[in-house]
Amino acid sequence: MAGIALFEESNDGRNTWSANYLHPGEWAQDFAPLSVHDMFLQSANRMRNAALADFMGRKYSYADMEESVRKFARGLQRRGIGKGDHVGLFLPNVPHYIVAYYGAMLAGATVVNFSPLYTVEELAHQVADSGTSLLVTVSAATLLPTAIKVLDKSGLKGLIVGSVAEALPTLKGWAYRLFKKADIAPIPSDERITRFNDFIANDGVVTQVPCDPMTDVALLQYTGGTTAHPRVPCSAIRISPPMPARSTASTRTAARTSQAIQRPTVYWACSPSSTFSPTRPCSTAPYAMAVRL
Repeated sequence: MAGIALFEESNDGRNTWSANYLHPGEWAQDFAPLSVHDMFLQSANRMRNAALADFMGRKYSYADMEESVRKFARGLQRRGIGKGDHVGLFLPNVPHYIVAYYGAMLAGATVVNFSPLYTVEELAHQVADSGTSLLVTVSAATLLPTAIKVLDKSGLKGLIVGSVAEALPTLKGWAYRLFKKADIAPIPSDERITRFNDFIANDGVVTQVPCDPMTDVALLQYTGGTTAHPRVPCSAIRISPPMPARSTASTRTAARTSQAIQRPTVYWACSPSSTFSPTRPCSTAPYAMAVRL
């Protein structure tokens, strides 16, 4: 009840939330549509030396990540992967995810998220359903064998495999290789499989791909499959009402809790059904919105 009382209107007609918004920026601001990868690049340009990620004690700056993102995008483009192609991420919470996520979008491709808990059958089904052509994973014993089996039985054209040990601080990386051998799967010699570090061993010069952030598809996200088979249903993409930066989560919560605040406009975004099962709606997140899902 206390949460509801928070949004009662004040004497001047404003709701309590906006009337007591303690922030140096104005409550109502307009933001032009911006693609996810451009948002990342702008942030990297502003905060080059700031830490973007901390992986078990190893800090990655925005500049470090931008360099890797550009090289990953270049690696994709060298393989002919770009607009209209789907790049799957079969990854846990590792730095490779950040690089592949933004790198795929920078190359013009669409990201497809796959849960690292999927079985061979589940992953194979979603790879086929989404039209994923390239899969990114790491050499974890719980992931790589599954990815290889899917590579052998699906339409995947290639597999990019990163190393957890190489992403760790130097000493922790050595210790991981020494004491966690059972957790590391060997990477087979196969022309379809490329090591992550080899894939990004390039100049990072990316060919710019035209992108309409409101219509081009950035991300496909399957449901968890708790009550039915996992699917990519049409997603309601919220275009939040004008608001200052850093207030997105709070504003969305407020919009759900109170009628006093104008609800965001809802847009439905779908890819051509020929890419997916024509019997059910597909699922998309435009470049401008994927970061907000």
